[in-house]
Amino acid sequence: MNFPRLFSLIPVGLIVFPLLALFPAATRMHSQQVVTVQVVVRVYIDGLNHPAGTNLTVQLLDTFGSLEKETHTDSGGMVQIPAKIITSGNQETTKRLRIYGPGIKEYEEQLDIGAMEFRKNVNVVVRSNPAGGTAAGVPADLSSVAANRLKVPGKAEKEFLKGKDGGRQKRLAGGDQTLP
Repeated sequence: MNFPRLFSLIPVGLIVFPLLALFPAATRMHSQQVVTVQVVVRVYIDGLNHPAGTNLTVQLLDTFGSLEKETHTDSGGMVQIPAKIITSGNQETTKRLRIYGPGIKEYEEQLDIGAMEFRKNVNVVVRSNPAGGTAAGVPADLSSVAANRLKVPGKAEKEFLKGKDGGRQKRLAGGDQTLP
């Protein structure tokens, strides 16, 4: 009679089977790692044959626009930024690159860094600013957005200007009276 032996194997099977079923989920959870990727940015002005000089600011931002690293170009227009990414399977990590400084228009680009990359090379061609000054300057607060970077719908901008002009005309008509 092998009945008792069969019944003793059933409880062991009830314990071992759920553990085996959970094993893939447990190994997947531990496969996320924080790794450092060397992001090498080469900045050119108006074409690949004109490397940018020193004093351009290069910022590495996270997906939400928060500053992670900031550095300045060397005499050849190059910077190297160590970026920490969280690898999870074969998913890419998204970062943003922002470049600004004297003599160029502000530039922004999205970077997708693969899970298996250890070095990311980026060649960036920025446009010169004919006025020669800084296009955007250093933002006072990184949690705010510069007005020139907003995409305001044409109708909203027209209404704003209309209201602004109407207020100016009322002030001119009233002389020295001030509006509340």
